[in-house]
Amino acid sequence: MKKLAALCMTLILLLGAGSAAATVNITQKLGEDVKLKVTAETKNAIIMTLRNEYDRETFEFKSGKTDFGYWGKNGASLVRLDGKPLDGKLGDLTFKIDEEAIPGDYKISFRVVNAYDIMEEKAKVTVQDFKVTVEDTLIADEEKIRSYVGQCYRVFLNREAEEGGLDSWTQLLISRHVNAANLVRDMMDSEEFKARGVSKDDVVEMLYLSMLGRPSDAEGKAGWMEIVNAGCSENLVINGFGGSDEFKNLCADYGMRVGYVDDSEPRNANVLLTSFISRCYWEGLGRTADIGGLNYWCDELLTDRMTAQEVAAGFVFSPEMNAAQKITEDPDALLDSLYRLYLGREADAAGKEYWKHRIEEGLPLEALNEGFAQSVEFGDIVHSYGLD
Repeated sequence: MKKLAALCMTLILLLGAGSAAATVNITQKLGEDVKLKVTAETKNAIIMTLRNEYDRETFEFKSGKTDFGYWGKNGASLVRLDGKPLDGKLGDLTFKIDEEAIPGDYKISFRVVNAYDIMEEKAKVTVQDFKVTVEDTLIADEEKIRSYVGQCYRVFLNREAEEGGLDSWTQLLISRHVNAANLVRDMMDSEEFKARGVSKDDVVEMLYLSMLGRPSDAEGKAGWMEIVNAGCSENLVINGFGGSDEFKNLCADYGMRVGYVDDSEPRNANVLLTSFISRCYWEGLGRTADIGGLNYWCDELLTDRMTAQEVAAGFVFSPEMNAAQKITEDPDALLDSLYRLYLGREADAAGKEYWKHRIEEGLPLEALNEGFAQSVEFGDIVHSYGLD
């Protein structure tokens, strides 16, 4: 017999599976664990490689236990070192059903990629499939859901819903193909809503009215406005409300899924960091940040590819700030920008005269920038944003 260890390292892709054994039927509710006892039918296979095939948006692999090798979310490589066939139990697997999944019937199957017997000949193996019936945990109240959709139309589009739109959104929410957070985000993404040109303040108020069913409170709104004014996406607000007891209770009462929206943009990772970048735009370029720029600079800081000083210098040397020309053509304008960007204040007369004199002596822009970037005042500003 050839060495099993060497064989495991050099297995070639060879389909050795026959037809699947009888399907095991399981019924679980949304959010619950599915526990599977995976077994095989074989007379001679002592080595096999399998792949788990399942809907990864519905099931999350949690654990796998076997006496014959590693079993993970993508599959397993199993070996019986005692030479006996891998017949019967292969492992105990646990999957978590996503609470936001769509109820219905799903299949979890196992594809045999490789199977060999003790003489290293390909072996025939069948592994059973599982049909998991995912049951709903909510009872949809169609009347209340229709009312919720109508409220979203009035809040975001400032009009009553047309019958077709009202019916469509209601059925999507009932069937779980759309959740409540999706509806809110889709309304805000519509051209009709964008054409209204509402302010950030109004957007946050609309989210209170649509998701919590009430006007904002002063303290709560101030906190959310600080986040969106820093440059973060409204998606953080949507998910924040989505995680509140108020919205969860409303959705449970109506029979809707809460849901969430994508907030993975770099500008949403750290509010203080995003505030620092927005400050650089305003103080350095005299304008609010564009989304692409925010995400770019935030990602540079988040990944430690740049320091706060290097990011600020990126604005100083940017074509938009046009610093290279200002140092000779308009040193006053350049110094005013540097004072605001690095020191957070207007230039004092003595300090400005000192730097103008240095510029007249031929101080290069790089050295001028370094003088401001290494100042104690800028260090304090950087520290206030948690960027030490």
